[in-house]
Amino acid sequence: MYSKFGQFGERMNSQIENDTNAANPLTYCLFPSLNSQFFHGSSSSNQLYSNMNTSCTNFMAQRCSLLWDDYCEAYYQINTDNYWPNMAVIDQIAYQNANQFFGIRPTMGQNLLRNTCYYKYINTDDLKYTVEPFDPTVANSPLIKVFNEYVSRYSKIQHLSDPSLIQKDTLVPKMLENFNICIDVIGRIYLAYLQREPNVNLKGTLFESFFKEKKVLLDLYLQQAISQVPSFQSFSSYG
Repeated sequence: MYSKFGQFGERMNSQIENDTNAANPLTYCLFPSLNSQFFHGSSSSNQLYSNMNTSCTNFMAQRCSLLWDDYCEAYYQINTDNYWPNMAVIDQIAYQNANQFFGIRPTMGQNLLRNTCYYKYINTDDLKYTVEPFDPTVANSPLIKVFNEYVSRYSKIQHLSDPSLIQKDTLVPKMLENFNICIDVIGRIYLAYLQREPNVNLKGTLFESFFKEKKVLLDLYLQQAISQVPSFQSFSSYG
């Protein structure tokens, strides 16, 4: 729900929760063909004339990590262009490695799903980021975080310690249904599961069933990821 946006970016005006208010980033970000000048005029930032920009991609991923709702699903379904790079990626090496593993080039909508899963299940507390206004030309524009895209050390899993909550998490089945898009996040969770890392309890969850079903594929993926991706490398005894 949009009111939860305050958990990752401060807002200066409650009116930005209104879906049609010009300060609401959703009015810039949902549609690939609707030029933002329709809502915002020529005074909006030049970088926001479409939704293919760092502000929109970071905003949508951070917003959707709080709740995957109809707006997130609409963005996922509508934005089918795969020409543009992933401008909100965290852990570029893991992301590129995963795409090469499956030989795919994700769409903007698919990148949103992957980025959302990363924000939700991989801890970013120790990563460097800047805080920027979504639209610097709008006084009450909310703030967003823009992270360094490279992760040079072993990552940590979060929000996966309570099986009862995991089973109610609507993002989990969405991620597992699109495992080729989210394999770097799923693979890191699988590694945590195998190594029994602290604060990770997947017993009886959709994750555990998926891991058993896709064991051969996941083992192949992990084998090469551990040798190439810094965020998968630790004291690991796997393999």
